[in-house]
Amino acid sequence: RTMGEKLHFLGAYGVREVCGLRVAFLSGHYNAATYNTADVDFVGGAFTVRAISQLQRRVTKDPKKRGIDVLLTCGWPAGCDQEIVDEAQRPPKLENDKMWQLACAPALAELCCVIEPRYHIFGSANLFYQRPPFKTMRRGHACRCIGLGQVGSISKQKWIHALALSP
Repeated sequence: RTMGEKLHFLGAYGVREVCGLRVAFLSGHYNAATYNTADVDFVGGAFTVRAISQLQRRVTKDPKKRGIDVLLTCGWPAGCDQEIVDEAQRPPKLENDKMWQLACAPALAELCCVIEPRYHIFGSANLFYQRPPFKTMRRGHACRCIGLGQVGSISKQKWIHALALSP
């Protein structure tokens, strides 16, 4: 729903066109105990396998095969630090803060691999991290994963990031 000229409420999950960009989004957090609940999309604030599969279906069954420019999730994709040779390009370690791995979900890594967005933007770890781009398997374009810090972070982690995107 458009709430203003440049303000859009997306909802729980889905795909929307925003300013010419195709944006896929998934609200909520990952909870391993409730994830396999098949008859509902969410259990409390946690998404389920049904929400993930419905979102994947909406993207992959697009008759125009347009792809996704941006994927927005709360949680981080599990394994986002894998296959990075340079240790300096891995997520930083912050003192007295939750480890970013606690915000990771295997289901979000799978979702990213299936829908192959150009950008996957996520939060919930109070940590800014920009992973080196990787090449997607089917479409062959670069995917960039960006974790945003918490608004007003005392550790000076970025919570906003500018992108210059073309649809």
